[in-house]
Amino acid sequence: MRFAIQLVIDEADSPIKTQEIASFDRVDGELSIHDLGLAMTEAKSALAALQVVIANAQVMNYSSSNARMRAISFRSPTTGTATAGASCIRTLR
Repeated sequence: MRFAIQLVIDEADSPIKTQEIASFDRVDGELSIHDLGLAMTEAKSALAALQVVIANAQVMNYSSSNARMRAISFRSPTTGTATAGASCIRTLR
């Protein structure tokens, strides 16, 4: 019997992505206390893989959002000249 843990990533402006995080195989028809559920090493491995995928998705989302922000041109309220979005925001702080 095969078990799989999948993560569904649903971003507002992108198609839904499904990624397999981990899979576990168990022998069909056999059941012992040692094979019931997940072993601690399997659970830790699944959690570590989940952390990597979630962190990567967040970084990619943040990077693309900030790239769009930097591409927008703003007028500086102090000088009236056009500045990139990030530097304009720094000026306003």
